[in-house]
Amino acid sequence: SAPAFHLVEIASELRKEFPDVDIIIVGGGNDFERLQEQAKIVNDAAAAKGDTVPLVTLTGPRSDINLFTAAADIFCGVSRSTLEAMSAECPVIVTGNQGYLGIFSEATLQIARDTNFCCRGCPLPTKEMLLADLRKELSASKEALKAQGEYNRSIIQTYYSVNRMAMDYLALYDHL
Repeated sequence: SAPAFHLVEIASELRKEFPDVDIIIVGGGNDFERLQEQAKIVNDAAAAKGDTVPLVTLTGPRSDINLFTAAADIFCGVSRSTLEAMSAECPVIVTGNQGYLGIFSEATLQIARDTNFCCRGCPLPTKEMLLADLRKELSASKEALKAQGEYNRSIIQTYYSVNRMAMDYLALYDHL
C-alpha cells in the first residue's frame, strides 16, 4: 500500500500545481483504515483552505475496476491492475511495494514483463519519484497521453490478449 500512501502525501502539492486533479484510490486491504485516516487529514486541511472538492477519494473494495480504469487519465499501480488500466488505453505509472518502474513506455517494457509488472528488483518507491512522474504526465499534452494509452493497449493486445494466452496454452500442450 506504499504507493497509495504516497498519493495521499503528495495530493495537496499536486492540487496546487494542477487544480483539476482528483485522486481516486480503489481497493481495500489491511491498511485501508490507516489510509482512510490519512486521506481524511489531507481532505480536511484542503477544506479548511476553502477547497470544496476532496483531494483524495477512497472507494474501498470494488469489483467494477473497469469503470475506474476507463475513467482515469493516469493510473498508478502494479501487476494485474496495471494491465487492466493499460487495456483501457490509460497511461500508467508502474509502482508497488516491491519497487518503482515509473512511467510505462517502450523503454520500460522489458523490465515490466520480466517482473510481471511487479517491479521486483527495481528501486523502492518514494513519494518524490511518484510526484516527479505525475508532474510529467499531468503536464503532458492530451495527444501525448493519448499516444501513451494507445501504446499501452497495443502491448496488451500483443502479449496479454485472450487469443494470445489461448495460443500460448495450446503451444504448451502441443509441446507436452
